[in-house]
Amino acid sequence: MSGNVVVAGPLIVDEVLDDRGETRVALGGVAYALAGALTWAPECRLVANAGQDLERWHGPWLEANGVEMSGVRRCLPATKRSRLRYVESGLFVEESVHDAAVRTRLRELDRRTAEHIRSRVDERTLGVYLEASVADPIWESPAIYDLADRVPVMWEVETGSAITQAWRTRTLEVSRRLGLFSVNLPEALALFDVRSRAEAEAAIVAHGADCYLRLGAAGSAFISDGEVRFAPSVEVAEVVDATGCGNASTAGALAAIGLGVAPGAVAEMGNRAAAAVLGSYGPPKLVERLGS
Repeated sequence: MSGNVVVAGPLIVDEVLDDRGETRVALGGVAYALAGALTWAPECRLVANAGQDLERWHGPWLEANGVEMSGVRRCLPATKRSRLRYVESGLFVEESVHDAAVRTRLRELDRRTAEHIRSRVDERTLGVYLEASVADPIWESPAIYDLADRVPVMWEVETGSAITQAWRTRTLEVSRRLGLFSVNLPEALALFDVRSRAEAEAAIVAHGADCYLRLGAAGSAFISDGEVRFAPSVEVAEVVDATGCGNASTAGALAAIGLGVAPGAVAEMGNRAAAAVLGSYGPPKLVERLGS
């Protein structure tokens, strides 16, 4: 297997509050996405804005796992931090630890453009994983949709974009234009205003865009060409922490799509990428390359 996956998203450090009320610090979702993509693709290219303290947080992990970082711009004063608290299965509340003035400054500096992402795409690119809010200005650029005509661009829909009623119409519009997106089941229920998994799957089929539907411990489904292809989750010896499984499985599924596997195998490969991150707090120190 050959090729590269471009991963674009925010570099964040999360303070995760667990069920026991204890807090631990872990790298945010983009690191898990990189781990998922690297499960199947030999190379990952990161597009992100980094803080001056990159070496303290993400730097060692990125270097150890051979992530290509020409697309990383060190333009932030420090790595963004957030507090993450799960409120129900698959949904969480994420709050910035920074005060209003710092948040405003970070938003001004933390701009990613379609051109920035496109500069890391070449003839060997299997696909682009993109984590972003529907409110991100990147969706105003026709270039991001032009890019999606060249390679698969998988949008991992941010939870707020799916469950906030005022954003739902825009989220559906963007996902339809891209033609490929990923949501978990609670997000799908909110986004399509339905009450059951069967209704969500039917709504996604009617929506028309291909979708990687994450079903938690049950597994996942790849919905394309009017068909729902389900794969059960992969058993692991010990589940240490499920944080980041959505990012990892989405990026793993994207790599599978880019590699041209049969649609029925996409969800299975996404599940295997998710399983690779279940055994540790934070992304695994060294990613096991199943696709090598």
